[in-house]
Amino acid sequence: TSEHLYSTTMDTSGGESAFAVGANGTFILTEDFGVTWITMDTGVSVDLNVIGFLGNTVTMAGDDGTLIQTTDGVDYTTVVTGTSENINGGEVFGPEASDWAYFVGDDGYVIWTDDSGDNWTIDTTETSTNLAGAGSYGETTYVTGPSGALYYDGGSSTPAWEGPVTSGSEWTFTASGSNLMWKAA
Repeated sequence: TSEHLYSTTMDTSGGESAFAVGANGTFILTEDFGVTWITMDTGVSVDLNVIGFLGNTVTMAGDDGTLIQTTDGVDYTTVVTGTSENINGGEVFGPEASDWAYFVGDDGYVIWTDDSGDNWTIDTTETSTNLAGAGSYGETTYVTGPSGALYYDGGSSTPAWEGPVTSGSEWTFTASGSNLMWKAA
């Protein structure tokens, strides 16, 4: 493809497959460790910015609130995200926790699932910051934005975002149950 690619993921079940998404709805895959690549038709024309596996389902998110899923690269399911904001990044937490995913976007937008994508919850971090990425450690999820902005949810069943943590913020190291975590003071 001549399109820009923005995100990749690998089949961690021992297969030879890898996937990438990018500009103008680009979705490519390889089934032979990258020797050959196949372009798939997602049916969308917006930029796809992030890709990951939820169980056996490939989940892709991008501009204009687009979130689509496929199990075969032919048929796609569109998830209603409730926003037209761009989804800029995210993470699927697996394979040991493959039922969880967080995607983040413009104006503090967060959409997440804890049941392999059967149901999605829309959330915000109470900021207008355009969020760029998500990651986790233990039961804590972190989302990032420009100028060092960092928001986190301490592992509750309903996210309660705290932050931002910015340059010059003091950090403390505290115990939370059996997990140790950094927290802005």
